[in-house]
Amino acid sequence: MAGMLFSAVLMASSILHAAVPVPATMLVTGDINGGSVSVKKNAEVIAVEPGTTASVATGVVLDNSGTYSVEISKTTDFNGTQLTLIYSTGGNRYQLLSDGEALVFSFNGGLLPSRRTYGLTIGALISSSNGGDNGGSGGDSGGGGGTADASFDLNGDGKVDTKDTALIKQHVVSNAAYLAKYDVNSDKLINTRDIIDVIKAARAASLDR
Repeated sequence: MAGMLFSAVLMASSILHAAVPVPATMLVTGDINGGSVSVKKNAEVIAVEPGTTASVATGVVLDNSGTYSVEISKTTDFNGTQLTLIYSTGGNRYQLLSDGEALVFSFNGGLLPSRRTYGLTIGALISSSNGGDNGGSGGDSGGGGGTADASFDLNGDGKVDTKDTALIKQHVVSNAAYLAKYDVNSDKLINTRDIIDVIKAARAASLDR
């Protein structure tokens, strides 16, 4: 009887211990090789969840050649969370791209830091504390119009066009997992309403050009 009780206590203790999140760290490094603006030493590289602005972790560009490092420290219950990286300098934030698409990766940390390495380029301006003035990048014309359309620029190339509509159609048709950047109307669903909104934004952008 005593042995059975002892075994039950050990089992309960193991279950409780397994349920408690433990510290988890992930190190994201690589090089930023130009793009819509030049790379600057000491500029910030910020990890955020796609479709949000709140910082999960902030790293830095270590030198003028674009070497960057971001250390993300969370707990194991954060594993699997999708993240993206933002380049921040002079009050402006730009999407970082991998192979021409906005970088998206899953956090997968542990007590011993895991590591991911990405070669990146700087994409479209997504927000500015200077009223939308990008200091001469040529991509943002007056008053933050580019910032307003950023939620529809699904591939992060600085334009809203048929490439973005094709991306969201493919996502909806494939019944892929929820990804915040495709939820352009922020209703926690990704469906034909989002497709329609992106199509409208692409049409409006073509009329502005």
